[in-house]
Amino acid sequence: MGIVIAIFITLVVAGSILWVKPSRRDVRIADIRRKAMLHGMRVRLLDEKLVRSMFPWLSDHRGLSIYESHNLDVPVDREMRVFRVNGLEDLHELDRLNFDELERKISSYDMPDGIEAIVVYPTGVGLLWNEQGDESAVDALSELLQLVNREY
Repeated sequence: MGIVIAIFITLVVAGSILWVKPSRRDVRIADIRRKAMLHGMRVRLLDEKLVRSMFPWLSDHRGLSIYESHNLDVPVDREMRVFRVNGLEDLHELDRLNFDELERKISSYDMPDGIEAIVVYPTGVGLLWNEQGDESAVDALSELLQLVNREY
């Protein structure tokens, strides 16, 4: 009987410790976000109100975050704009004719996997990303943020 109680107590303690321990995915995302902050980026999690106002085409926003940089040199008269970049391959060629010059440029960029949209703010640039990959993807995100900021 004493052995059964000892095993039960050990399982309860071990289960509590493992329940609190972060998963591999949580550790990977924390490392990505830490490196993004070292690059001067801010990570913004999405809520329902933000999704409805900026990304109405999204049916499920779980797992998406906005990686944005506001410490870039930007023009004074820039206005906010959102560019959808995922799903453009499904557009008909006549729909692409309605793109303005900037939308054509953005659709031609070589982007990291998982980018859903580009947000141009009056004070910076943001990328809607599903946080695929590892820390090395943050370097590509930083380069893309700077490229979009220069072009717009």
